[in-house]
Amino acid sequence: MFLLALGSSPACHSTALQIDSDQAAAPTPTPAGIFSSLQAIDAETGELPLPAGDPKTGELPLPAGDPKTDTLRLKNGDSVTCEILSLDHGLLTAKTESMGTVSVEWVDVLGLESHYQFRIETVDKETYYGTFAASILPGKLVVDQDGFQVILDMLDVVLIEKFKSSFLDRITGYVNFGFNFSEATTIRQLNFGAGLQYKSKINILSIDLSTIATSQDQGAETSRADLLIDFKRFFTGGLYGYGSTGLQHNSEMGIALRTSLGLGAGVAPVRTSIMDLTLSAGINGNNETALSDGGDQISLEGVLSSSYSIFVFQSPKTDLSTSFTYYPNITNNNRYRLSYDIRVRQEIVSDLFIDLKFYLSYDSDPPSSAVANRDYGFITGIGYSW
Repeated sequence: MFLLALGSSPACHSTALQIDSDQAAAPTPTPAGIFSSLQAIDAETGELPLPAGDPKTGELPLPAGDPKTDTLRLKNGDSVTCEILSLDHGLLTAKTESMGTVSVEWVDVLGLESHYQFRIETVDKETYYGTFAASILPGKLVVDQDGFQVILDMLDVVLIEKFKSSFLDRITGYVNFGFNFSEATTIRQLNFGAGLQYKSKINILSIDLSTIATSQDQGAETSRADLLIDFKRFFTGGLYGYGSTGLQHNSEMGIALRTSLGLGAGVAPVRTSIMDLTLSAGINGNNETALSDGGDQISLEGVLSSSYSIFVFQSPKTDLSTSFTYYPNITNNNRYRLSYDIRVRQEIVSDLFIDLKFYLSYDSDPPSSAVANRDYGFITGIGYSW
């Protein structure tokens, strides 16, 4: 991975491209196509005509003989023929023939053109679906929604996702692993995490697994594990509804197995190119099996949760995320639970990262077999995402 500065002259503004390929050949500049596109504007409607989409996939056809047909125009005057992939946390990611996958800071982008379908989110939580038409206005993004064109200020756009027709292409995932050992205390800790996410236009289904096993020469072994399956459906204005089910085990807090089923709603009041804030509220039904006697306890509890993340896109990419959840017990007024975690992730190379995480769990009235009413710790690991 290295940085390539594109500029036509010393006086031009320099734009940093983060290149994820071993190839470093300079791209052949291509015309932005602004003025040539004006010739195709309908005289009566003033709109650009769209080619017919494929009846099976819904994707628009590619011109023959050109595998990369999107156009990325930069403020320094350069124009790159590529495949636009996404915009997230202030970085636009695209794939080129000569340079592989590149990342461009969004503030350095002047315009986009593409006949593919995208999902676009703005800072005021509006969502649009469409293609990118040519714009004669610098700094403006023209979104064509089945012939109806919307002009957006590019600095107001915080998320762009290419809509993928293939089921497998819509699945992303990660896996991480860590091992810690302290010779002074003879404490050994092994942690493992993995997750999958399927994303459609308005729905997200995610599965996350995390396990931590701790042992010591002179002490008892402890373990904790969490499996969560979560479904979200998004609406306008940053609102979403969710349903979730999960399994939990925590020997430190006397829980052999906690099974939960929850429903709720949330909102993202803040979403910018560098930070996200999410708030949610819901209700959980739990069935807990204690380690002591194996008896089951059924309870109902509320769920109040918040999460915040901030992203630094200068190389190496770094993001910090934290979340806090409060569980007031409805069937037992004297009991409540807390959950908190904070994580720092830094990218080593493309899709390979290092994690440092602190977690805390608290139960005001744990089962009698609990060693403590709280469980906390630090974990480190290395992971891969795709």
